[in-house]
Amino acid sequence: MTDETPLKKLEELENEIEKIISRKGFVTFVHLKKRKNIKSVWIKAVNFIDTKLKNSESDKAAFNKYLTEFHGLVSNINVADEWVHWQEIEAIYESSKRISPESSEFLLALTKVHLLRKKNVLPELGEYSLVSTIEIDTQRIRIAKGLSIISPNVSLILDGKDFLLTDKEGNFNLTTTLGIEKKECNIVSTLSTLAHIPSLQDTILDEIQNVSKHPFIYDLYPEKAKRALWAATKHLTLFASRFAHNQLNRGIGLSEAVENTQEYMKSIPDLEPDMYLEMKESGLWESIRLGLISEEKIDPVDVKIMFSEILEAMVYLCRSAGIVPSKFFDIEFRESSDEEKSIEGNKFSMDVFELDEGGKRSDYIIETYAVVLTPESEVSIVDSVTNGKLNTDFYPKFDNRSIAEKIEDYLTVPVNEKEDFINYIE
Repeated sequence: MTDETPLKKLEELENEIEKIISRKGFVTFVHLKKRKNIKSVWIKAVNFIDTKLKNSESDKAAFNKYLTEFHGLVSNINVADEWVHWQEIEAIYESSKRISPESSEFLLALTKVHLLRKKNVLPELGEYSLVSTIEIDTQRIRIAKGLSIISPNVSLILDGKDFLLTDKEGNFNLTTTLGIEKKECNIVSTLSTLAHIPSLQDTILDEIQNVSKHPFIYDLYPEKAKRALWAATKHLTLFASRFAHNQLNRGIGLSEAVENTQEYMKSIPDLEPDMYLEMKESGLWESIRLGLISEEKIDPVDVKIMFSEILEAMVYLCRSAGIVPSKFFDIEFRESSDEEKSIEGNKFSMDVFELDEGGKRSDYIIETYAVVLTPESEVSIVDSVTNGKLNTDFYPKFDNRSIAEKIEDYLTVPVNEKEDFINYIE
């Protein structure tokens, strides 16, 4: 049921129902990751609708009339495979319909409509990311000890729109993603890069200030300097990581692959007569420039000085081979366990293994990532499936910001983590 006429009729019925229970009676569950939040929002919504209908018999009669039509249009929609938490919704519905039949029936039907709309917009709006989560083994231990499940401690977000590929329906395509990863090593190279940059960034900034003729500039614009240095080191380290991982894919041992990468990176500044032109063409210049510019006013002379000195530092890192990562990884995608689905709501997970000096994969998982929609994609989808009808009062951590910002805040990606990583990992 994806043709335009039923969807248009459903929207008309929603408008009529909104006149009775107001927009505050509308909620959505399709973006909620945790089962406890689904149940909490359901209960609050049922109580609100019940209260509205209790005050007027005529409103209740009109509501039931529209609800009958609404239910008739969605009764044949099969959404069992569209969402990992559908069984949870059915269980909540069964337990609440005995007390609040009309409200429960409406929320169940509304969820079907939202899932149908999500299916329709996902091909256009679906973009995925990798979100680092608490290892599921930690959760199992807590459960075994009778302790509560820990909320996912998101330590890292990898925007995967360029290497987490989708099928024609907008769902994450594991087969195609693995094929691209085998050729281009995007994910493992990014992991090596991110493991290498933090200590490197602080060291290089100290060295730049020690040799700079204008060290005070870095005290005036500390965030700009760190942002530009992050962008520059990320750019070159990612290049070195890909070079090394591609050698590993060709059967070269890890030690030899690292040595080959170090020698190649040392040669980069001398590949062309004008080393700055070579680095400009690689995209390094643009990375530094974007790190330094912003809406904040900054003296162009200061920008030029920092740009030149950071670029010189990158030349030094290449010639010293300090830009080459020391840690390398292997990854394995799999279908998420039931425990992971209950915590993060994702169908697929990715386990990360470190490679030892011989290039052999470790026997234990060092980190697990959930394959989830990006925050930006999720906000766009929620806006589309609800047609702007959403009572944000029932969701945690909501304040007086716009609906889109409130929804984004509720997603399991903390704002501070998103600012730290998404802006720099593209």
